[in-house]
Amino acid sequence: MNYDKLNPFFQNLETDYLYHLGFDSSQNLEQMFGDVEYVILTRSFNNADTIANEFARKFYNVKDIDIRCKTIGKRERYHIHKIHNSLIVSHGIGAPSLLICLNEVAKLLWHAKVKSPKFFRVGPSGGLGVNPGHIVVGTEAVTNTLKAQFESIEFGQIHYYPTQFCPNLAEKFIKATSLAEDCSVINGKIVGGMGYYNGQARLNGAMALNYTREEQQQYLKKAYEQGVRSFDMESIGFAGFCNQLEIPCCEINAVLVDRFLTDEVYISKQEQITHFKKAAKLVIDYVINY
Repeated sequence: MNYDKLNPFFQNLETDYLYHLGFDSSQNLEQMFGDVEYVILTRSFNNADTIANEFARKFYNVKDIDIRCKTIGKRERYHIHKIHNSLIVSHGIGAPSLLICLNEVAKLLWHAKVKSPKFFRVGPSGGLGVNPGHIVVGTEAVTNTLKAQFESIEFGQIHYYPTQFCPNLAEKFIKATSLAEDCSVINGKIVGGMGYYNGQARLNGAMALNYTREEQQQYLKKAYEQGVRSFDMESIGFAGFCNQLEIPCCEINAVLVDRFLTDEVYISKQEQITHFKKAAKLVIDYVINY
């Protein structure tokens, strides 16, 4: 993380309140979080809790006990866990919730004097020409219009930031997971849609459509030909934020559906959990072993 890119205003506050996380700079944040090397972000409370439980089980080599890790900080907006050298945080759904979380996590790490954190984001996604159960490692995030840029409106002005994921981190991750059993890992671009339905060119939302099924398929084909392999709602904000602060970041998507075939997530809840856990375990194994 490039400290020179951080906002000096918050650094000079008498007390910096990280309101949504439930911490503030009057606490000994360096003692609490100074050893953090990795931040693992995911969408839901349940997914963050799942990652934390699996991480603790793996790190402490616990096999026959059901582990339930406690959260720290506030619980109503995000679930936060601290295990070993990693901060595990749910960021909510969509880029706005994610960006609130990322701002306060970055400030938390500055107060804790963490120098070189690496950020992973792991979550479910819709694949594109990719079967359910496969894993997509992002090369870059693109907008709905397939542009590799994060558009941020600040004080009424539009600013654009690059959205590439860290190629070195992604390469190391893919290499480390090459020996994983029952797992197919590919890389590709990720569309960070500004919504789940029309924002991802689905046909099954509530609002009237401005496109036909044929046009939808043409759009998906164009995206595929440009290297897109999955859709989510957070990748564009995640990559854009991390690039601004020069934080090495990597996104891992667990594919639940091939969007060429259907818009509906038709697999069972248990299958969804299984696919997510597969992606989460790859990240956990990497963080612990590499």
